[in-house]
Amino acid sequence: MMDDVTHANRARDLVENTAYTEAISAMRLQAQQAFMECPVRDTQGMQLLHQHTKLIEKLDATIRAYAETGRLAQLQLDSLRNESVLTKAARKLKFA
Repeated sequence: MMDDVTHANRARDLVENTAYTEAISAMRLQAQQAFMECPVRDTQGMQLLHQHTKLIEKLDATIRAYAETGRLAQLQLDSLRNESVLTKAARKLKFA
């Protein structure tokens, strides 16, 4: 369970990073622009652009799911430990 928490903290750090959010936004915008510029007759190109868009969304959703899963694992660990608030804060500083 501790691995889930560590994994989630890294995912959360990534999702909260402005470089990540800007990169995902830029990729979405580029995919949308490419789709709009794609000729209607180019069905293969449109399919590839659709797959590209789906991949961007899947990547973002997967990273966000890792962050959420780890948050829930941390809550479970905290409840199992039944720690005081001060002890939890000290532990978090120790592992940070």
